[in-house]
Amino acid sequence: MTATERPWTVLVPLKRLDRAKSRLALPPALRRAVAEAMVVDVLTAAAPLSRVYLVSEQSAADRYGVPVLPDPGGGLSAAVAHAAAQFDGPVAVLSGDLPAARPAELAAALAAAAKLDTAVLADTPGSGTTLLTARRGCWLRPAYGPDSHLRHVTAGMADLTRRLALPGLRRDVDTVADLREAVRLGVGRASTGLLAATGHACAGSPWLRV
Repeated sequence: MTATERPWTVLVPLKRLDRAKSRLALPPALRRAVAEAMVVDVLTAAAPLSRVYLVSEQSAADRYGVPVLPDPGGGLSAAVAHAAAQFDGPVAVLSGDLPAARPAELAAALAAAAKLDTAVLADTPGSGTTLLTARRGCWLRPAYGPDSHLRHVTAGMADLTRRLALPGLRRDVDTVADLREAVRLGVGRASTGLLAATGHACAGSPWLRV
């Protein structure tokens, strides 16, 4: 097996759900449920392609059915770097708020990233980061926060953003407008089911009408 054929490990950072998505202007219970459904859709998209782990300060293995790597504190970048360093093979860090992510898009991104030491994919606006990769976990140097995409590229990570058309993998959700756009692209089963069950399907919902 060559270096580019080694199996991937995908890490999905998970914030405390009671603090997640504060900019998503929905009732608190629905906002939390949407955040959780998006994580499930991301895990579902990644599962056919890789070993998947959550990185979290909370115990979530029973809830999501995947192993959880502890967040030692110090912020998102520190937590991701600590988790990635535990794996010698290729590691990808995938945002947990990508309900329109699809296995085919992730497979295309990982195939391209397998040829690069480190790589980054920008979110739809172009300033944030939805995917980070490294051919060895210890090579990953995350720099999350404002303008994280630029900081990752400036640090020497190859930019996948213009190489591939990956709309679902770039459409993270922070606002209701983002969620509308994700629905247009086609969200996963968990998000679709939640929105339908709570009466917020595309048709008839003022805030989600497309």
